[in-house]
Amino acid sequence: MRKSMATILKFVYVIMLFIYSLFVIESFGHRFLIYNNCKNDTECPNDCGPHEQAKCILYACYCVE
Repeated sequence: MRKSMATILKFVYVIMLFIYSLFVIESFGHRFLIYNNCKNDTECPNDCGPHEQAKCILYACYCVE
């Protein structure tokens, strides 16, 4: 009984970490646009929030306030 309880607790712990990581990715997902190899800001798509604009930083587009 004790071994199966430990297995269930490990499973619940892994599920909680997975759900937490999804929330973290979702909360930071709007900050980074998946667009590489930009050379200037005009090449970045403007898919940012209302008070942000897309900037090309180190050949990748980011949403910056």
